[in-house]
Amino acid sequence: MPPQVNRARDAGLIAVVPASSPQSQATEDLVNRLRDDVLPAARERSGIDVKVGGVTASFVDQSENTAARLPIFIAAVIGLSFLLLLLVFRSPLIALKAGLMNLLSVGAAYGVIAFAAQGGWFGELLSIDTPTPIAPFIPVMMFAILFRKWRLRTTAGGVTWPQSVR
Repeated sequence: MPPQVNRARDAGLIAVVPASSPQSQATEDLVNRLRDDVLPAARERSGIDVKVGGVTASFVDQSENTAARLPIFIAAVIGLSFLLLLLVFRSPLIALKAGLMNLLSVGAAYGVIAFAAQGGWFGELLSIDTPTPIAPFIPVMMFAILFRKWRLRTTAGGVTWPQSVR
């Protein structure tokens, strides 16, 4: 497909369609190669500001941003819950155990999702017959939901804050 240029001839669009599927590593490598190698060289020669966009590029960007921030998010939530439990129960052992159990449950849930997304016999139980990408927001949502369930479990049938300080 030839480049498309607007009427003012100050912006253009070149469509690049990869031979691989949108979720494959080869497509992500293509986006990164265009951004890191091909386009900077073209920008130096022409002086034109060039961007890579589209659904695949957005998915790559969102995945990289989420992967970079997820450990900070998890550490902040676990750290704050540790401090809160330490304040409420006045026992570092209980707070440490609760934080560790939360990390283990989140890790197990992430493992199950990754195992299912790979397809295979387990994925087929969930109607996933080919390797499928996990949307970048899923790990954050899973962590929030699992942490909420963990927090409800620790207060629902057990000790609430006013009872624990008596």
